[in-house]
Order: sequence, then C-alpha cells, then structure tokens
Amino acid sequence: MMTEGKLSANVAEVLAKCPLRGVDFADLRMVSRSGDNITFRDGQLHTACRLVDRGFFLRVCSNGQWACGSTNVVEKLPGLAAELREHAESLTAGNQKSGQKSVRGIPSENSNRPAGDELLRFQDGGGTRFPMKTKVEDLKALDSVFSGDTSIVNYSSSYMDILETRAYVDLFGTAYAYDKSASGLASSFTLSREGKTFSTFFMSGMSSSEELRGLRDELNENLQEARTFLKASDIVSGDYPVVLSPMAAGVFCHESFGHKSEADLMLGDPRMQEEWKIGMEIGSPILSIVDDPLFSDSLGYTPFDDEGTPGCRTHLIEKGILAGRLHSLETAWDLDEAPTGNARGVAYGFEPIVRMTTTYIIPGESSFEDLIRGIKLGVYVKTVKSGSGMSTFTMAPDRCFMIRDGKLAEPVMVSVVSGSVFETLGLIDGISDTLEIFKAPFAGCGKMEQYPLEVGMGGPSIRVSKMRVS
Repeated sequence: MMTEGKLSANVAEVLAKCPLRGVDFADLRMVSRSGDNITFRDGQLHTACRLVDRGFFLRVCSNGQWACGSTNVVEKLPGLAAELREHAESLTAGNQKSGQKSVRGIPSENSNRPAGDELLRFQDGGGTRFPMKTKVEDLKALDSVFSGDTSIVNYSSSYMDILETRAYVDLFGTAYAYDKSASGLASSFTLSREGKTFSTFFMSGMSSSEELRGLRDELNENLQEARTFLKASDIVSGDYPVVLSPMAAGVFCHESFGHKSEADLMLGDPRMQEEWKIGMEIGSPILSIVDDPLFSDSLGYTPFDDEGTPGCRTHLIEKGILAGRLHSLETAWDLDEAPTGNARGVAYGFEPIVRMTTTYIIPGESSFEDLIRGIKLGVYVKTVKSGSGMSTFTMAPDRCFMIRDGKLAEPVMVSVVSGSVFETLGLIDGISDTLEIFKAPFAGCGKMEQYPLEVGMGGPSIRVSKMRVS
C-alpha cells in the first residue's frame, strides 16, 4: 500500500520492502495517468471516456545482467522483485563476464548522482480538473461551427486532456517526482465542391478545456482558409526554395535529424558512428538545434528521466557543427560521453530507451517577411500531416501556398516535400526570430514498439534554398 505523504518517499518505501539484497542495482518507476477523451462526429457525441491508470516498472541488475518487469498492483512488487533477482542471477551464471560489477553505465554507490527533487505543479488536477459534463458542452458548442455548411462532407472534433505523474527511486538514494498537464483540440473535416474534395485539420494546444470557448473565431478562420483549397491547382513538380512554418520546421527537425541524434541507433554500427562524429560540419553555419527536457511548457518536459538522470539542454548542432547526441546511461557508457537524461519509457510497462524530449531549431534574426522577400518563385509549407526519414526525408504537407515575387500567393496542392538530410541541413539560409512549440496531446513519437510518446516540436520558420516538391 502507498500512504499519504511525499510521493518519491512513498515509492522509496515500496522499493525498500523488495527482497533485493546482493544485487548490484535496482530502480523502481511509478507512472500515473488520468484524463478525459471526448469526440463528436458529424455533430453527434461519439466518445466521452475517462482514463485512470497507474503502474510500476522494476529493474534489477546482477553482475551486469538486467531483468525487468512491471505490475499495476503495488502489493505484487516484492514477489516480482524476487523473480527478477533470480532471473538476473541465472543469466549471470551462464555468462562469461560473470562477476563484473557496474558495467555499461549502471550506477553504483560511488556514482554521486543527485538525490532528486519533487516538482509537482498540478496538484489541483491541471487541465483534468473540470467536470466531464462541462467539457462535453464546451466541445459541442465549438463543434457547431461545422454545422449547416453544405460544402462539408464530414467532420469530427476531439478534446483530450492528460495529467501524468512520474516518480523514480533507486537503491542508492536517488528519488524524484514530477508531473505535467496538457489539453488540446483536434478537428478534422472534408470539404467538397464541384467534384473536388479537400481533407484537412485544425489543432490547438491549451491549458484546460476553458480555452475551448475562445477558439471559435480561430476555427472559423481556419475553415475559411480551407475552402480556398477547393480551387487550388496541383504543384508543378520540381526543385523550389521552400519556407517551412514553425510546425513544418518542427516535423523536419524531429524526423530528419532528431532520430539520428538518439545514440542507441548507432551502437554496433561503425559506419553511422563514422558519419556522425562530434565536431564534424553537417549543416548551415546559421543552424543550431537543441533538445531541451527542461522546457516546462511542453509535453516533452522531463526534468529527470526514467533512469534518474537529471535532464539537461543538449546542443545537437551548434552553428552547423555536430555538437552532441542524446543518451541513456548505457549508451553514454558505450560511447564514452556524458548521460543527457533522455532515457524514457512510453508507459509504466516499457523499459526506458533513448528518446527526444523537446527538440527544436534555435531562432535566428530574420522576420518571416525577410524569409519570403527574396524568393521569386517558391513554396510555403504551412501545415503538415506527417513526416519520416533518416538519410532521406519525406514530408506530407496539409496546406501549402505559392510564394511569388516575395509575397505569399495562392494555395497549392502538394503531395510530398523531400530531400537528402545532409544536403538540406546545409541549404538552410534563413531562420526567423520567433519560436513556437506545439503542445496538443494528440499522436506522439514512435520508436520500435513504444508509441505514442509525448514530445515537444516546433521552432522558428526556416528557409531552405532548394527542396524537391511534388
């Protein structure tokens, strides 16, 4: 049982009751999540549900061998600990490296790690504190923007809020707890006129459902802009100078470069380690990219990771030079670099692996008008449906506009924007002086079986002198 009191201390008491004598290391993570999910489809309430979930993830290391397990019943942890200890010891017995201690970055009593802290900011419930009935009423009122418009074939609006609390303790005294809260709206709709259709979306992050009431004008403006795409022509495929909005720049940064910065992807890959040596030039001299787990107004906020490492702002690219990468304790040990606090598990039942937090391009010195002013013929990517890639990236835009003679012009239909990551990083020749980080709690980042992990994305607007558009 867990009692009232300091959260990390309570979790430490649970770990202390586990039979772990003689192991090299053990840690225990608790993850608690709650929140509401409401959806209207074509004006009718489709879903109104509340999620409440709490569980524990226990790791035990004996002579360099890990054994891990999870449960959502606190009383089962001592039994789970005994099973994991026995399993780790059985692995050790058959391993030639039996007897080696504190290998692969595993903390020891002499590791001198920070004791930790309690950073609980949303004890009032954050965005989840309002009644379900109120949220349903507010979403229904906003969703009515779509009703009565004969050009709309179908539409849906979803509201979601979350409150997540994480606590971590280990055998050597590290103990922390923190929470985060976010709310968001996602509306999708399809327009049709004279045989042409256009499917698009509107998304907004917020602090609570109260802000739904102030989004009506913004949603109406979004709908009005969407109608113009019913008359849009397809792009003439070719290479264009391209300006990416903060949203599009965030997707590009995350998908084309961010995953390459996750150090576990290069373990056992000498070629990739050679291609991505710290200190090499990989981008434009005006380009700097960071991963910042301490960005508090972001879903990627991670002041301590799931291995007890304090989060720190990591410079990945600094003025075009590869400056760092993201690490867990193990990858830092393997590559002889410092841990960065980027070991994260998507939920309590998953082991921590190297993940991004809030990754973005550092703002520059140009205004948006400066970025488009010198472009005779180009493309502005305003919103994006998806993106993917490693050496070569592809981006599927939602809304794009032509740039003509230094000004935004007509909407244009674009299927794909693509290019070589190395080439494109070097072709960035303009960065705006503003920063926008998006925090709507929809979708997320996927890696292996762990999806969707909450991350922060966004950035300034950027200009790339040449990208393939089709």
